[in-house]
Amino acid sequence: MVRGDYWEQASWHDGSLESVSWRGDIACMGKRKARATQRSGGALPQARGTPLESSVRPASNARSSRPAGAAHNEVRNRRLVRLALGVTLLAAALAPLIAISVRGDGSRGGAPARPPNGVVDRKVAELLGGIPQQGDALGRPTAPVTLQVYSDLECLTERGWVLGLLPAIVGRFVRNGRVRIEFRSFKTDTLSSTTFIHEQAAALAAGAQSRAWNFVETFYYEQGKEYTPYATERYIDGIGAQVPGLRSAQWKRRRQAAVLNEQVVDDDKTVRELHIHDTPAFMVGRTGGPMEKLTGRHIVLQFPSFSRMRYPVSLVDAEDLQKAIKRLRS
Repeated sequence: MVRGDYWEQASWHDGSLESVSWRGDIACMGKRKARATQRSGGALPQARGTPLESSVRPASNARSSRPAGAAHNEVRNRRLVRLALGVTLLAAALAPLIAISVRGDGSRGGAPARPPNGVVDRKVAELLGGIPQQGDALGRPTAPVTLQVYSDLECLTERGWVLGLLPAIVGRFVRNGRVRIEFRSFKTDTLSSTTFIHEQAAALAAGAQSRAWNFVETFYYEQGKEYTPYATERYIDGIGAQVPGLRSAQWKRRRQAAVLNEQVVDDDKTVRELHIHDTPAFMVGRTGGPMEKLTGRHIVLQFPSFSRMRYPVSLVDAEDLQKAIKRLRS
């Protein structure tokens, strides 16, 4: 169970939130508000970030889309809350990982520093070794169930999920061929749309060499400071350099392919049309069939004082996925 100073695990029962307990000076969220959040009718939360279709600009114009005035204050509030939640999540759930993970000089745009003794390389190899990859998918193509993960590589909350909860899912369901996981794109935390497309396309380009998930895992281990422009081309190149066996020249050429940029934009559009509002977001279904939203037991709540941020973010674990698989079989 994942716990922190300002949030703790909440449980779902019959479609409503059974309990959410805030600690310290944080208020409690009761069943009524939780049901309203989960209700399919009525007002739906807006996705964070700007839709890529309306915000993609040439690199020279990227700064012109920065918010101003009240909108800027709202973004600033989001940053403060997300940083507080992310630090709590990582400190509580991932302390051993943080202790051995060395961050790069992301805030200065430098290439990520290589951890001592190849810690990241070893962790990624232990998780993914021997599991087939095809494009953006991890796992056997014959797996009966597919889990889609809509991701922003700069999302700190998702880093907690990838490093803390994903390994059990891979060990229980992916390695034995029961589930395959697809990496999808959803812009929430990355400031620049151009940067978001570049880094997400870099992961997809690694997929052309069956190493997309190696890139993704390495990026999350080496993730820089949230809401800062650390993911420069040099930084992304540095992540690629840490992926064993990735042919750099071929990978860099593939990153420029328009089809990858279009895939990133299409993913972002798709998830917004589903009224999903934050990362990580999950869809599950029979492979090749229709997908449905998957809500996890681990709930990360925003501070209630920010009324426009009151919707919870759920993190799916192995038990959540097991229940979804049983439901799909029935």
